[in-house]
Amino acid sequence: MKKTIYAASGHTLYVASISREALPAHLRETNEYTTFYEVRNWDETGVTFMYLGKGYRGQNASPKAQKEIVVWYRNGGFWSGCGNTLKTAIDGAQRDGWMYA
Repeated sequence: MKKTIYAASGHTLYVASISREALPAHLRETNEYTTFYEVRNWDETGVTFMYLGKGYRGQNASPKAQKEIVVWYRNGGFWSGCGNTLKTAIDGAQRDGWMYA
């Protein structure tokens, strides 16, 4: 899956599916998720902004949690929220990241 998303911040972002093996080693708790995406600025050659995970399968995972999308910032930080779509997850993580920057 490859997709261009126009974030609420005004950024054009390129989102592509990646394998678990393509994730940086410093991201925590990736083994709890089944599907991953890389979010880059502008196009597939842009700077990586964040990584997304979906398909939570942790202990007592609810059907709702399995559909939610979580975010790891490229420095390894984990966004404490989630989104129900790629766009809402990206927008929420960007908004919170700027709030605490």
